[in-house]
Amino acid sequence: MTEQNLTKKIKILTLDDDPVVREYIKQTLHEEFDVRYSCDISSFFEIISSFRPHIFLLDVNLPDGNGIDLCGKLNKMPDFQDSFFIILTSKTDDETIEKAYSHEADDFLRKPFNQYELNSKIKILTKIIEARESLRDSYQNQLDHNVQLYKLSDNIKESLSYANNDSILRNSETLGEIIDADYVEILKVKNGLPLSIFQKKYSKSALSISFKELLGIKNFGEKGNTTSDFMQIKKGSRDLYLC
Repeated sequence: MTEQNLTKKIKILTLDDDPVVREYIKQTLHEEFDVRYSCDISSFFEIISSFRPHIFLLDVNLPDGNGIDLCGKLNKMPDFQDSFFIILTSKTDDETIEKAYSHEADDFLRKPFNQYELNSKIKILTKIIEARESLRDSYQNQLDHNVQLYKLSDNIKESLSYANNDSILRNSETLGEIIDADYVEILKVKNGLPLSIFQKKYSKSALSISFKELLGIKNFGEKGNTTSDFMQIKKGSRDLYLC
């Protein structure tokens, strides 16, 4: 995912009763990010009923509440536990700063701030969001891959117990082309002796292995006194599946 594509997806909600500040933020961020604006807590909650920001910019002193207190409440809501919170205020005393961080604010921006400072803080959080989403995608891809391998194992084990290729094919319609592998081997044992009935290496350009290739092996699936003992699937030097 490119930085340009990612930032177009990043959602930011600004809560500040000063129209000058809202306009300044708009000029700084609107070209790269999806930014919404509210002037009080009432309109703020109307927006988040349908808008889930990645980043909040919260002013401290508001006509109907306090941005730091709101930050603490939002952090307890499941919908916003992964969001980031930046507190905006003209106050520079230690008490205000300490209260902001104790209410789980992620950063602090003193007014008046310049465009470079605001943009830099947003870009830092954007990189964190990008890395987090990349890790989640990788984890989900690994889970999906594991599910595919379990399906493969169950289908092959069950198919090998049938007496003819037609039965194997009917039992394996859901299998399809689901393996991205370099090497596959299925081993049977007959009369106590190992007999490899399928062994093939695949070039790096091969993206998948069709179950029909397994069906093309002579005598594949004949039951008799033969049982499946071993299956190995490799990707490079790494075992994807071994049983």
